[in-house]
Amino acid sequence: MQVDRPLRSDSASAVVAPAVPKTAVKAGLAISPFNYECVEALGQAADGRALLRAHLGASFTLTASGRQALGLVLDRIGLASDDEVAIMTTSGGSYVSACVTSTIEQRCRWAIGISGSSKAVIVIHEWGRPCEALAEAMASGLPVIEDCAYAFAARHPDGRQAGRDGHYAIYSLPKLFSVSFGGLAVSRMGGTLPSPLDVKEQDYLCRAIAPELSRLPDLLAKRAKVWRHLAGMFSELGARPFFEPRATDTPAVFMFRHDAETVPLSEVRERFEAHGVEASVFYGENAFYVPAHHRMSEACCAWLAAIYAKLLADHGALA
Repeated sequence: MQVDRPLRSDSASAVVAPAVPKTAVKAGLAISPFNYECVEALGQAADGRALLRAHLGASFTLTASGRQALGLVLDRIGLASDDEVAIMTTSGGSYVSACVTSTIEQRCRWAIGISGSSKAVIVIHEWGRPCEALAEAMASGLPVIEDCAYAFAARHPDGRQAGRDGHYAIYSLPKLFSVSFGGLAVSRMGGTLPSPLDVKEQDYLCRAIAPELSRLPDLLAKRAKVWRHLAGMFSELGARPFFEPRATDTPAVFMFRHDAETVPLSEVRERFEAHGVEASVFYGENAFYVPAHHRMSEACCAWLAAIYAKLLADHGALA
């Protein structure tokens, strides 16, 4: 995945944040591509189920969220309150989303890395990039859960699809598809995990994702193009991609490195949120992320870059 050369734009000078950020529209641009126009383009539930089964290579259980999917898997493993779940991540960092840690804490303890106390391992394919530590996790002999919340269609450099090696895999549908809720749990250990959703809810999710899932390669190509636009535009502002581009990744966000000494990361978040953008800090790193999905245009990418450029300019940090 190469970085596109951006088109020059003078739009940065036109970007104005509200004087009182709390009055701004929230999440006008979200990480999920969902909007309510999507409910007018539902497919057939049977098609969605068949496409999911083919993509995952296994039976699956629909849930309300990726967090709920993780809970189902942890309960199936059967952990005691004094057990410990090891966590491994793509970046190797110590920050883990509360969606994961709080779900574990409702049942037992967690720690970064495998130890003699580990009873299971969660391998998080962060931000759509497969975790290279998966092989170590599989060699441990412990139950391995692949967290594919951001990696529904990501592949390892050798072409293997993320989520196919572990004993279990979990997914968050809104990270890729135009739905406002939904998750998946896959067990490759035999048996079926019980779905907490009723039949109507399950049918809706299958109908909602069927149109996009049927053209998944096109959807991924559009996302890659958006990522390249953002990488080019932000790089011109001195904000390089956090991960070097790789064709097998399927990012849902554009993560970039940020010099927190010029502008505090908390202020970067406040500025984007003031413009109605769902964006946040990659805690533990000097990095920040903004949405990068297939419904975003090149003009939208330029607008995000302009927000960042204006923030740097306000701090005298724009070269």
